[in-house]
Amino acid sequence: MRADPADRVMSVDGPEIAPVSVPRIFAAGLGLPFLHPLRLVLCSILPAVLFAVLGFGPMQRLVVLWSALSDQFWSVPPAAGTTPGTTSPPPDMPPSLVSDALRLECVLFLVLAIWLCAWQRAAARDFAEPIPRWLGRSLLHLPGYFLALLVWMLAPALVIVVPFLAMAALFALNAGAGWAVPAQEVASEMSSVPGELNDFQWLVLAIAFLLVSLIALWLSARLSPLPALVASHGWRRALRRSWELSYGHGFGLSVALLIYALLILALMVIASVAAGAVAVARGGGISDSAATIITVSGVVDLIGTGLLALWQASLGALVVRDGLSPAEALDPTMFD
Repeated sequence: MRADPADRVMSVDGPEIAPVSVPRIFAAGLGLPFLHPLRLVLCSILPAVLFAVLGFGPMQRLVVLWSALSDQFWSVPPAAGTTPGTTSPPPDMPPSLVSDALRLECVLFLVLAIWLCAWQRAAARDFAEPIPRWLGRSLLHLPGYFLALLVWMLAPALVIVVPFLAMAALFALNAGAGWAVPAQEVASEMSSVPGELNDFQWLVLAIAFLLVSLIALWLSARLSPLPALVASHGWRRALRRSWELSYGHGFGLSVALLIYALLILALMVIASVAAGAVAVARGGGISDSAATIITVSGVVDLIGTGLLALWQASLGALVVRDGLSPAEALDPTMFD
């Protein structure tokens, strides 16, 4: 007698706790970008080309402006008894400064989305998908991935920004002129706030800011599987399923994301200090090596930010890889 397959289906009330070991996937995520260099290079080609075509011009103009401002800041003032005016005049702000900054931000988000969509899809499927299908399906899921990445990035930011915007709005209303308070008056009133708060009130504000930041970090951890799930399975029940996959692991994933950030920060500081010391030793002083220090620091920041994005994206992808049940992994409707 054959058993009815329905008899083997177990119904569990409440969200399913994903069989995920956060310490294990945290350690695996550290080495993941270095264990699959071919996939990493392939998913970086299109983002690199798009950035070179769309973002190199605005970035070059902003770097030149920042270098000129830094040279002006580090320039040595004329000694006593010498003729003044030997330092270079401050650079003129280009009229395209705002548009260049906005364009660069949009290009960086586009490049990041394409890059991470392909990487998270590969990691979520344990790098077993054939390369042509992997790259093609990554581009196919890219429109939905834009939204998933925005949700993951903006939801924690709103948790921090909204309370402070509400406080600023209440402050403006209490200033006596409603929403029509001039900017100069608001700035003048806010400049007097530090002297009006005592140490206990500052401590309360610091604790409130820390609490809001921890809530935002926890929300980012709970939503971390969402982009990887969209990249590998699409938007079908993605928001609900990603919340269930991270159920019971919010604290562990929060600690993992924080350690990733602290580790990258430490590596970037060490690399920047070492590169700056070498540049100063060769150039003879900070003012003579300002451009070199800025260039090296920019490269270090770019590499560190990219590695941090890979680590955090890999963490969410590994949650999806290990958290999906065998039935979901074999369900055709969950895939393309």
